[in-house]
Amino acid sequence: MKIENEKAAKKEEEVNNVKFNCEADKAKITIEKEEAYRELAQALPFQEAAVKAGDSIDVNAIKSLRNSQKVADAIKIVMDAV
Repeated sequence: MKIENEKAAKKEEEVNNVKFNCEADKAKITIEKEEAYRELAQALPFQEAAVKAGDSIDVNAIKSLRNSQKVADAIKIVMDAV
């Protein structure tokens, strides 16, 4: 009986160590998650503005620039990005 109790005590200690490590990982992940949500909240307005700007591009203006013979280097870079 004594041997079984020692085995049980040792197993309980191992389980408690694993539990402690899991709780520490959970706390760390929770902090990282909160930080990620803060960063996401800061980035979303910029993404929405970029999408809105992209949607406002006139297709006919792009076609006329594409067909232009003399295009400035800056316009070429923008066209490549689009």
